[in-house]
Amino acid sequence: RLNVDFTNKCVNIALPEQRHFTLMPFNPKELDVSILTGGDTPDSGWLSEGYKTRVEAPVIRYGKQTLAPTTFHTLLCAYTREKSLQFTGRTLTARCQNQSVLSHEVAALEVTNEEGKQYFIFSYQPKPEPVQFEHLIFHGKACFLKLRGAAVEEIILIDAELLVMENRTLFQSETRVEYMTLRFEEGRIVAVSPGNYTFSMQCPDEASVFVNNRKTLSKREGDMLIVSTSRI
Repeated sequence: RLNVDFTNKCVNIALPEQRHFTLMPFNPKELDVSILTGGDTPDSGWLSEGYKTRVEAPVIRYGKQTLAPTTFHTLLCAYTREKSLQFTGRTLTARCQNQSVLSHEVAALEVTNEEGKQYFIFSYQPKPEPVQFEHLIFHGKACFLKLRGAAVEEIILIDAELLVMENRTLFQSETRVEYMTLRFEEGRIVAVSPGNYTFSMQCPDEASVFVNNRKTLSKREGDMLIVSTSRI
């Protein structure tokens, strides 16, 4: 079942077994949208089921005409849920050493739905110093942060050293971590990383720590939890 929200320029597709797919501009003002049927070109409203056959079929086209350099973002999300989610998004402002960071240097996006918020940060030109994105501070190349309600559920880090949210250190390492995922479950912290690193995080509650599917020892210094991914 196909549903088109023309106000937000959003397409929702409902599939069997409670599967959903959403396609939309991250911000409705970022892209123009048009619906084409039976136009003069193959991509303007035609569907072919075989050689020399065609039928008219609506095509939704997103586009933008502007001066370079420019940026625009598209949300593609597949998920399993009884009812479809309603997404909204916004771009976070970025500053480094009290100076604004331009959109062609870094992208910082906040996506909100009924289940919580998700943050995507990607540095096209990584800075030597941490960059502040409103209530987030990040030092690295790329980061994904998922919140369920107010609780942190998942973090993915690429070439990263620091992630802070509202004065809480979610991740800190003295050496750059090439890749790591962190999942926060009830009473458990699950880390996956192919490298050997030592990192710390603010974790006021007691939690068992698992690294690459094995339980590992950790130590505390105040409210900081220190974890090593080394097998030794």
